[in-house]
Amino acid sequence: MQQSLIQLAKAAPRVKAPRPTSRAPRLSLEHFIQRQRVLSLWRTIVRSIYKTPKDRRPELLAYAKGEFARHKHVTDLSQIRYLISTGKTEFDQPRDDVYGPYDSSYLQPSAPLTHTSSPIVTGTSVLGAKFKDGVVIAADNLASYGSLARFTDVKRIRTFPPNTAIGFGGDVSDMQYLDRLLSSLDIRENYLASAEHRLNAKNLHTYLSKVLYKRRSNFDPLWNQILVAGLDEEGKPFLASADLLGTTFSAPTLATGFGAHLAQPLLRKLAPKDEESVPEITREQAVQGVRECMKVLYYRDARSMDKYSIAVVTKDGVELSEDESLENQSWAFADQIRRQLQVQNSAPTSSGRTFGGQLTRLDGAAPSFVPPSTSPPPSTAGSENPQSTSQKQKQSRHPKQRQRKTSVSRSAAPDIATRIHDDIGHAAAERSFKLLFPVAPDRHHAPFHVDGQLAVATLKLLIIATKRMKNARNCDDECARLERNRNLALALHISDDHTDDHVPYSTATLTAYLQDVAWAHKQEELLRLFAADENEKRYRFKPMKPRQRAFLHSLAEDFGLDSESIDPEPHRHVILFKTPKFVAAPMKTLAQAARLRKSQLNILAPVENVAKKAVKPQFNGFLLARPRFALTEDELWPVVQKAAPNTAFSISFLSNEQGIALIPTAQETDIATTLLTRLQPSLSAEIIKAKLAGTVNLAQFDTTSVDTRVVHVQDTQTADSSGGWSQVAAKKAAPIMTARVAEPVDDK
Repeated sequence: MQQSLIQLAKAAPRVKAPRPTSRAPRLSLEHFIQRQRVLSLWRTIVRSIYKTPKDRRPELLAYAKGEFARHKHVTDLSQIRYLISTGKTEFDQPRDDVYGPYDSSYLQPSAPLTHTSSPIVTGTSVLGAKFKDGVVIAADNLASYGSLARFTDVKRIRTFPPNTAIGFGGDVSDMQYLDRLLSSLDIRENYLASAEHRLNAKNLHTYLSKVLYKRRSNFDPLWNQILVAGLDEEGKPFLASADLLGTTFSAPTLATGFGAHLAQPLLRKLAPKDEESVPEITREQAVQGVRECMKVLYYRDARSMDKYSIAVVTKDGVELSEDESLENQSWAFADQIRRQLQVQNSAPTSSGRTFGGQLTRLDGAAPSFVPPSTSPPPSTAGSENPQSTSQKQKQSRHPKQRQRKTSVSRSAAPDIATRIHDDIGHAAAERSFKLLFPVAPDRHHAPFHVDGQLAVATLKLLIIATKRMKNARNCDDECARLERNRNLALALHISDDHTDDHVPYSTATLTAYLQDVAWAHKQEELLRLFAADENEKRYRFKPMKPRQRAFLHSLAEDFGLDSESIDPEPHRHVILFKTPKFVAAPMKTLAQAARLRKSQLNILAPVENVAKKAVKPQFNGFLLARPRFALTEDELWPVVQKAAPNTAFSISFLSNEQGIALIPTAQETDIATTLLTRLQPSLSAEIIKAKLAGTVNLAQFDTTSVDTRVVHVQDTQTADSSGGWSQVAAKKAAPIMTARVAEPVDDK
């Protein structure tokens, strides 16, 4: 019975137990990454809540729990992003009561970002070398804050499975950005790629070089220089670099930073034949060479330290050690440098050059200091050899017998002043003085009598002349140019105060210069430096606005340079080229040219003065312009009588709204002009004060016809009563209009 039940159970079909289904749907990689950000944000929010006062914590916790509970299994990416932004806005910021209001101006900056234009926290050299089975790479663990060794545990080598190591040099913040980028790439590769197709070192180098080049093209470069070490798709050793410009380079040995100058000469000894030497290099040789180079960098580079990381990449994987220390350090060469400066009596070599000791080698193992052979001081008599003692005894026996001084040749110059100068320069001044003042055994037999005061005065003059001749500087090209100009001015009878009024710049250039003098002055300096440099043939400006590019085109044309605008907006910029037609930059600056032609520019719009010989019109009345609406003669007459009680006027209302004419009766033309000129200030003040008219001007009327007609009106700018109320009213009513200059357009 039991056996039949067992057979029946075996024959029955097996039914698998159902798996417990998860409430969360299957997520893509992007959803997964966003959900990870949500969880990280939740932890940040909880930490921020517990920093708030206790009375606010329950309310904030309830809000956060409710908000996250509603979005616990969100699948829409837009809702996840909204949740993240809401959480950051509400919680991920400093407290206002402690740190002040939160500054959100960085979200919409008014100026380009400049925080990566000058790196502050930086890492120094990264070294790499190939050997027959792989690559070795090393970098120290120091991140310097300027010149300060601030952070001493910064790992600058990152591994990427399965066979790649990446070393970072330069800005640490940009290094962290690239590290996050590589972490995202690693997650994506683990999620999507198969085991047969993995990224190798060559693929990662291409990816990083493209990232660096794109950031450089966006004018926001990553200030790093990277070494990528590993194996390529064929399993061969791979070592290449990429800098902030996206420039790539591959070689058997590479170094960044100061290592390119200090360590690269030592690394080249490992591979003297470049790629042909790699199969001959063993792993031990490569590691030992890199360690020696790290020691040299610690000795010579102020940004290096004695703690470093080293990674060896082979087909079996990456062996990374992050706590290496330098061994067998020797600072003997420093003692040698210090003592070499103190040695005065050094042993001369065969060539006559003094040698102060043993020179150091460019190697990690510094040699011990070997002091030079120096002669003992005179006080140590016991250490002298017998030969030197006997020589001194001979000299003491014959004190009068001394070595004869080497004769100094006298100058053979044709004139005596030059001979004196040369002899004094060669320490033969006594001969020069003997030439001037020969000493005879008897003063009666002397060739001429020498006065003592005259000799002293002449000697002083000679000393002064000699000093001036010594201090005289040779005439260079600029001196010769000034001398030629002076000779030409003398020949052509040109005075010294003559000024050249030639302006080598176009009106468009000067107009644009006056619109923004400070900026234009800087651009002019750049152009002059470019024009003065004979080696530079091309200069590229930064992207700028069309108006600024137009100024550069106009200025380049005045300099004789070719210019061109390239790239689309907003990256459009100007490039200058030197062509055969270019000779030199103009001698006058833009500021000097603007002062010379200031009166010719339309920007200032000067008001032309009335010619002195212009015929003055004969005024015979006043013109009341812009009279008050519905003004009557009865309202105007009392005001006129108050201002001019002794003069009778006839009032005429002109047609076409020209105004009102006040013409004196029974007056000669010359007398009327003088009278009206004297009455204008008081009459104008009374009428404008009573608000009867806008302005009161002298005018010439034609009264021969039935209707009074205006022939000429006084010019308010040249009126004799320019200080009266009429002038003030005229300025307020009709301001002077200046010509508007059209802005230049970028037509290139």
